[in-house]
Amino acid sequence: RDPHLSPAAALLQVARGATTNGRPEGDVRGIVERATEPRVLGVFGPPRVNVVRLNAALAALRSGTPPPGSPAGP
Repeated sequence: RDPHLSPAAALLQVARGATTNGRPEGDVRGIVERATEPRVLGVFGPPRVNVVRLNAALAALRSGTPPPGSPAGP
């Protein structure tokens, strides 16, 4: 399975993610944007959301800990 999702598909789920996590939509939208990876070498393939990174960041948001890879995270 591919651990990626299109940015458009991820953004369609922001409202549900915000409700599920008890956070403002802007917070969840920001997490989606940070989990979005650019085209390979800037030209190949579409931008994509790394679902593993997105889910880890949402879990960190729920627990109140910084997500892995953030400046305050491990």
